[in-house]
Amino acid sequence: MYYIVTKTVDTDGKVECTLTECEGQIPSTSTLSSEGGKSIIETYFNKKENAELYAKAIIAESKGELDLLLSKTLEGLKSRIGTSKLKQVREDAGLSQYQLAKKVGIKKEFLQSYEQGLKRLSKIDVILKICLALGCQMEDIIDEPEILGLLDRYKSKD
Repeated sequence: MYYIVTKTVDTDGKVECTLTECEGQIPSTSTLSSEGGKSIIETYFNKKENAELYAKAIIAESKGELDLLLSKTLEGLKSRIGTSKLKQVREDAGLSQYQLAKKVGIKKEFLQSYEQGLKRLSKIDVILKICLALGCQMEDIIDEPEILGLLDRYKSKD
């Protein structure tokens, strides 16, 4: 599943934006076309949230309100400083700690401890189950420099 944000600009400069949910493989590049004096740009996203943010930014820019949108976005980012990678990815996936723990087969308290940095996320089977449940890569959820270093060494292996 992927999402298309279609930006249409007419000859008067009026901007319209639509979001469409699609099945199948995501196209590799954006497309630009012209139809009836309008330019049409289609941009593709893996996550609905990212597509929605992009569409909001296009509309805000066309109305001259981009500064307001950026300040709100920065406020949201500031609230996430100090948050573990795992928590960010879990929240982006729209899952509660309980839901993810149940999918992975671990206790919610263990997941909570990982997210708070009280325990290390070091068991490979748990890491893989979490990645499968969240649809992400290991690097997306791991904060420990030693484990990230090992992953880099493994990937660069011939």
